Amino acid sequence: MTGVTFILDHDAEIIEGMERSFRIMSYLFWQPDCKPSITRRTVLTTIFASLLAPKVVTAASSDQSTNLMDAFWVCYNANRGADLETRVAALNTTFLRPHIAFYIASIAHGGPIHLMNSFISQWLTRVDGRVSDIHAMAEAIQPAWQEHEPRFRKVFPEAITRKLTIMPSIGCFNAKPGRLDGAETLFAAPDGMVLMGNTIEDLPVTLDHEAFHLYQHQVNQTINASYVWGRLWSEGLAQYVSQRLNPHASQSSIMMSTELAQASPQNIATGTKLARKAFDSTDQTALQTLFAAMTHDTLPPRIGYLVGLRAVEKISGNHTLDELAHMPADRVRPILYRALCC
Repeated sequence: MTGVTFILDHDAEIIEGMERSFRIMSYLFWQPDCKPSITRRTVLTTIFASLLAPKVVTAASSDQSTNLMDAFWVCYNANRGADLETRVAALNTTFLRPHIAFYIASIAHGGPIHLMNSFISQWLTRVDGRVSDIHAMAEAIQPAWQEHEPRFRKVFPEAITRKLTIMPSIGCFNAKPGRLDGAETLFAAPDGMVLMGNTIEDLPVTLDHEAFHLYQHQVNQTINASYVWGRLWSEGLAQYVSQRLNPHASQSSIMMSTELAQASPQNIATGTKLARKAFDSTDQTALQTLFAAMTHDTLPPRIGYLVGLRAVEKISGNHTLDELAHMPADRVRPILYRALCC
């Protein structure tokens, strides 16, 4: 497990253990009235426990899922009339701290999770305006997942049955692959989906995209997504798979962004040029410009997803989706670079 990032109100700590490295990168956001959200001791204790847990992937039953939303709503409703500081403190004590293991598991394949009090305060304010939408999304995820599983396995017969965890992401993601109790798990966040502009109609696309990441990690671990080329292939192929499995979905749904779906040829050309220039790089500035959900001066957020999709479309040819999923890095890298050059 590499690149695991917790953004806390505490100092940095690096832990080496077993065969994995856990990097807890913390950023100081000191505020006079800001109390620490989750203590470092809580995080480290949970991480050490996970280090000692068995790492064997087992097939789960089709209905094996965990839903943390009921526990979240109990905490949310009990304190909604209080001031924000009280609400954040209650959320930390009665929900986040007891469930911190799920947040650690959700970033097993990388990515940040924000647990600063200031961030949680802003997130709660946004949630207040979308409660009914988040409830509806939370109710829709499980049925959509049950429909997704057999359909996905028809295309990818080797796919193991994955666990599903439905939980609030504190606005950090809509859905993402992770690892829980030794099993590959899809973490689905109704709050993130709603606050990032996803609709219930987008669920099949979102689930197919993230489930494919789990599948590719299962069958092909040669692709290193810490490099620009590896991320281009991983995200571009996941976009391509979700597009093929949902032929009637709009480009806005496939790209999970209206702005990205409407990107100009100039934007795509500029993003492609950057991807070529940084192709073999692990430079974080290039990765963020291409893949992060943040606004840039000249490019729409996540332009790398679209650049990657267009490249995979050129490469796909007569290959099946499963063949593309299994394609090793030594074959992917040169043909991906050529696809960016024409």
